Amino acid sequence: MLKMCIFEHYYSNSASILCCRQEQLVSVVPALSRDKIQTVTTLPSYQRHLPKNKMSPEKTSKKIFSLIQDLHNHHRSSLVLLQALSEFSKKLPGSPLGNHFRELYISHLESPLSETEGFAKLGKLIRVMSIDELQKRLGSAPIPFDTQGKQLSETGLQKFRDGLTSYKKRLDDIAGQKNEDAEMDEIQEAAPLDWGDLRSRSQFREKLKDLTKTKKVSPFELLREEFAGYFREVFSQLHPPSQLPLHEVLYYDDAPSLKQYFVPSPRSVLHSALAKPYTYLKCECCQSIGVAEMSPSLPDLSLSYKLHLESGKLINLYDMMQAFRGVKMTTGQKKLSAEEEKLIEAQFFRSVAELQLLGLVKSTQRKTDHVARMTWGSC
Repeated sequence: MLKMCIFEHYYSNSASILCCRQEQLVSVVPALSRDKIQTVTTLPSYQRHLPKNKMSPEKTSKKIFSLIQDLHNHHRSSLVLLQALSEFSKKLPGSPLGNHFRELYISHLESPLSETEGFAKLGKLIRVMSIDELQKRLGSAPIPFDTQGKQLSETGLQKFRDGLTSYKKRLDDIAGQKNEDAEMDEIQEAAPLDWGDLRSRSQFREKLKDLTKTKKVSPFELLREEFAGYFREVFSQLHPPSQLPLHEVLYYDDAPSLKQYFVPSPRSVLHSALAKPYTYLKCECCQSIGVAEMSPSLPDLSLSYKLHLESGKLINLYDMMQAFRGVKMTTGQKKLSAEEEKLIEAQFFRSVAELQLLGLVKSTQRKTDHVARMTWGSC
């Protein structure tokens, strides 16, 4: 499927010429012709995000260069943030964002991550985590660095890195203070409760209710709530690439085109591919050839398929080969050389074997030089 996505992206999208390494843009963008620049500016995402006033080709070229640079930077930043989020949320109860990075990345491509149901569940889980669990998960989240081990230059990533480091330190301080307080509690006696002047059983019950309601919020709970809000704020700024201008250059999202290859109706797809090979090959030599037309430029299998459609239930292989030979002969050619005869025979018998492999014909014992047709009608 990956190969088919690449094939479709480069062959069906003229702007894919800009789909290159970031360092190659310096030489690729200035070399764009006016027609190519016009093609890029007609992309829906470009028209949707940019003003309608016309710019000169030079300014447009610079704008395209800047937008593609932004796409590359966004992709790199997104991967770093998503990797940190994946490590933090891995193996949580219910797996709100999945246990694999690919699940999280697919969610990011489809819609803003902070608006998903899984991210909302993650926020709720953060608010009930213990201090040990939160420390462990913050420790497992990788600090944003690039592949060379240097800090990334994007401002958002710098803030995220500083934020993670700050929360880790504050959690460690609270954990250390908590241990000290626990040791002090073991030494000190519990302070007596002030029950006041209780005159009846109902007053006693009301006092107990008040004691249960007035719960003191600990420093850790305040920090945990603050971290949950910070977490949501950071990832609310992470947008899917489909919201950026010129995302069609680097990303492929034409799912219907892929479905016709991978979720087809087998019989109709076979007929479409063999009767009109241009559908898949996209070659100019077959573009103008109709479904019922014959041409020597057709692939051998396609030519034999069309010939077999003109036959009855039993196909005479000799007659079919003569028809195949007649189509293969160029205009005005009356006789073939011995080498050409052998080549055409080999092409014909190979194509018949391929028809048999596809289940379109099969051998029969009724006549040795015939094959039985397994299809009916004109398809």
